[in-house]
Formats: sequence, C-alpha cells, structure tokens
Amino acid sequence: MNNIQSHVIVTFTRYKSSAPLSKSYWLDGKQIQKQATSTMTAGTAERVTIPFADFPQALSKATEKQAFGYGIHSYDYPDTVKIVVSGKEEPAQNIISRTHKFYAYHNSPGVLMLDHDPSEYGQIMSPKELVASLIDIHPEIGQAARIVRGSVSAGVRKIGDPPRTGKGFHIYIPVINAADIPRYGAVLFDRLWLNGFGFIALSSSGSTLVRSAIDGSVFSPERLDFVGKPIISGTGLELMPTEIIYFKGNLLDTQTLQGLTDDEKITVKRLEAEKKVAIKGGYM
Repeated sequence: MNNIQSHVIVTFTRYKSSAPLSKSYWLDGKQIQKQATSTMTAGTAERVTIPFADFPQALSKATEKQAFGYGIHSYDYPDTVKIVVSGKEEPAQNIISRTHKFYAYHNSPGVLMLDHDPSEYGQIMSPKELVASLIDIHPEIGQAARIVRGSVSAGVRKIGDPPRTGKGFHIYIPVINAADIPRYGAVLFDRLWLNGFGFIALSSSGSTLVRSAIDGSVFSPERLDFVGKPIISGTGLELMPTEIIYFKGNLLDTQTLQGLTDDEKITVKRLEAEKKVAIKGGYM
C-alpha cells in the first residue's frame, strides 16, 4: 500500500444484531420469493477505524447478522456498546439506542455511501455512468478513492441461471469531514435533478415520491447499510459472490461542493412539481 493510500483512514459503525438482518430467499415453484430485512432491535455496535483500502474486506466478511452504519456514537462511550430500542437506554452502563440521540456524523474522516436502486420510473444506470454524472457535478470525486459493490441480493439466482442484471449498487467514498455528509448528500440529490437525473415514483397507495439516481434517505447517521449476505432457504437457489471493486484515490473534501443558489432551489422545486403533474396525468 503506498503512502497516500495508507493515510486514507475512516471510521464507521459495525452493528451486530441478535437476529438476522439480511433478506431471506427461497424458491417457490419457479418463482424466487423473498422476505424483507428485519429491523435491528437488540445487539451491539462497534466503532471501527481502518484504512479505507481494507473496507472491501470488511464488506465481504459481513455476516447475515451484521450491518454497517456511517454515523458513530460519541467517544464518551467505549468502542463497543450495547444497542436496545429507544426508551430502554442506560447510558451509564453503555447501553444506547440507534437513534439521533446517540448517533451522529463527527468532524473527522468517514464513509459516504451512495445507493443507486433501479426504478421503473427513473434511469437504470451502471456504476460507471453514475460516477460520470457525479463527477460532472463535483469534479473532485474523480480524484477520490471509491468502492463499488453490487447489490448483495443480485447474486441470488436459480441454479444454472445466468447472472441477474440491472440490479442496484452502492458506491462508498472516504470523506475528510463526515459531519458534512447530510448537507453534501442533499446537494448531490438536488444537482442530479438539475442535470436531468431526478424523477417521481408512485407509492403503492398512489402518492408521489421525489427520487433521483441516488437514494436521498440514506444520509441520516443512524441508518443501516445491510451489507451481510442474503439467507438462502431450501433448495434450487444459489448465491454468487458480489463483486467489490476498489479504486485508489484520496479523501474527498465534500465542502468544496457549493450549495444551490436561490434560483437553483426554485428550479428544482419547479422540476419536481412539473414531473408530479406529468405522472399524475399518466405520462412521463
């Protein structure tokens, strides 16, 4: 590892749940069925500091009971704490909850996670296409280290079938100041709208949902990244390894990306309103 790479150090949280966190898959006749990811209600959280170059290995070793988080608990607590549901905390005993009360982004190097989840309402992008669109917005991304990992569920397939395509992926970027992640994520989201990568999706109830090429909901410090391998039940399915690609580079200074001007904010709201009207009218 060269000198630059060895100094790209990040801190994140590794959660371990008392119950599985990964999605479960099984074969019902010819159809692949799945059960949604569980919510973590009890377990432990470990504050982890490693070279970013070692992060791919951490991802690949995650079990079905583990998830990562990119906010961390206060350094007033030890590296490993016990996690309980909100209202059951005992801070003096190092027992806390995975909430905003205890989890935040600190003014220190951390991990920015970007999530691309293909949608029938928006663009399906490859990692290369998404990175190119992000570099157009913030050229410094091109010099930053990053890791691209395909959706862990994309490796689930019927035995003998070809690999599944068009699935989602995560991009991980080490940042100088993790405290800026919520602002930075919101600015990226809006600038993707300005660049033509925003769309409106419809919920199951028919309500309109503002979306872009990246998931705008993942930047809260207590959110979980379900990195563990899926659980395969029964016979007929197999799990192929998920590719993890590491690109060398430096820490990203997110604060070099300026926020939107007042005119740009007005434009984003106008674009959102127009697309809401369009989709409700039955055309895109």
